[in-house]
Amino acid sequence: MTYKHFTCSYAIFEKEKHMKAFAYGEAAPHHCSKSCCSLMSQLSEDLGRMDAARQVFPALLEECAQTAFLDNVEASTHIEGLYPLAGRTALLLNGIAQAESDLDHQILGLATAQRNLLEHATVLPVSTTTILAIYGDMFSYRGQNKKSSYRKRDYMDMLIDGHPQRVQVSPVEAFETPLYLGSACDALSAALGTPREGSALECDAVLPIAQFAVDFMCIHPFEEGNGRIVRLFSDFLAVRSGIDIARYMSVNRIIEADGMAYYEALNACTRGWDTGTNTYAPFIEYWLDVLHRAYSQLFALTEMTDGGAPKKPERIRAFFNNHAGQHSKSDVAQAHPDISISTIENALRDLVSEGFLHKTGAGRSTRYERNPEAGLHTNA
Repeated sequence: MTYKHFTCSYAIFEKEKHMKAFAYGEAAPHHCSKSCCSLMSQLSEDLGRMDAARQVFPALLEECAQTAFLDNVEASTHIEGLYPLAGRTALLLNGIAQAESDLDHQILGLATAQRNLLEHATVLPVSTTTILAIYGDMFSYRGQNKKSSYRKRDYMDMLIDGHPQRVQVSPVEAFETPLYLGSACDALSAALGTPREGSALECDAVLPIAQFAVDFMCIHPFEEGNGRIVRLFSDFLAVRSGIDIARYMSVNRIIEADGMAYYEALNACTRGWDTGTNTYAPFIEYWLDVLHRAYSQLFALTEMTDGGAPKKPERIRAFFNNHAGQHSKSDVAQAHPDISISTIENALRDLVSEGFLHKTGAGRSTRYERNPEAGLHTNA
């Protein structure tokens, strides 16, 4: 089955077979490669550094949280192949523009779901109730006639190599999805235990979150939005477990920048899924690496400080790292009211000169946009 860039490979299975068992706490060690162990060690160090950063850089973290929220919504939309006009997401989330299209409604819904998850990470249950709430939030801005819940189809018509074909959505039939998803959530809840915001959970406990993401995509419980939902749910689970980088840096922006690597890692875990013979190692390794890179980006900001506060030019660089699209000098000034216009102008000129920013227009129409070839990392 090919859905966007995700492919679920599986064998035809007999109906009399028992339902797939989900036992994350028991299964995780068998899917952990040497690379995964190394990444878990790095993540453990990241969590220790994060504890220190909370004490030393509270203002920086607050600023990062404000900028990461919008960036995460935009990047998650891009990952699914949905591209609003440049700057459209910011206009919608800041209440400057009114929703006019279905994509606008989905962007607002995604933002609502993300906000609710991050605000209530320690009280929401690890259950289908939370997943259905995410789905409801995501499509809450649509008309009532467009709402749906669990998928109702076992097949979908698609073009493959230019030819129309009917393909099976999942080895799990539509009527079975609530049972499968409920069973997976129960096993995940048992593996993760009690939420621990602000303190590091044992790093082994992050593995079930990555495993669940693979299982969720194979179950494919909804007609649409599965990728966005499972990424939101994964961020929620990580924050709930004390790994709260998603509050401060856009994990989705890193996934977007990786191109097809995200889907390749998922696809590598699907063969033999229905018989329990698949491996989860490729996606576990990928997800751990993404988390580590997100922490590294945040720590790069803390290292560019002077007297406990980020250097002003680097804060402006960080603004463009975390805000896609074109922005004016006024946009930068509004986001940094404590930085003088002259300092902003000098920083923008320097960033253009080094190739980090691309400048268009003139006078009041001047706009700046991060050069994609410059990458996402902030330079010292």
